[in-house]
Amino acid sequence: MNNKIEKIDFHDSNLVEIKRDGDKVRIKLDLCVWKQKIKITNDELKEIFIEFYSVKNYIWESDKLESEIDYDTILQFSYNSGNVEIVMTDNCTSVVKFNCGDYRIFF
Repeated sequence: MNNKIEKIDFHDSNLVEIKRDGDKVRIKLDLCVWKQKIKITNDELKEIFIEFYSVKNYIWESDKLESEIDYDTILQFSYNSGNVEIVMTDNCTSVVKFNCGDYRIFF
C-alpha cells in the first residue's frame, strides 16, 4: 500500500475533476504545494491525479452533479484504512465517500 497519501495536506487545494469508471475513481486536483511537509516542486500549485482502485460503497452527497465540480476547495480529505472522505465547497458543500483497496498518486 502506498503511504504517501497520509503525508499530504489537501486542505485549501482545489478538486478539479472526479471520474468513476467501474470500480476505479480518478480525481484531478491542484495541490497547494506550499502547505506540504514533503518537497514536491517549487511551484505554488501542482496538478496531481489520484487513482483509487477496487472502489466500493461510493456515495456522492451534494446539490450539484459530480460533473459540475470545477475547482472546488477541499475542506477535508481523510484516508483511513481504505476509507476515503472528501469534503469540498464552491457554491455548496459536497461530500464524496467510498472504500478502496489501493490507490496511486501521479505527481
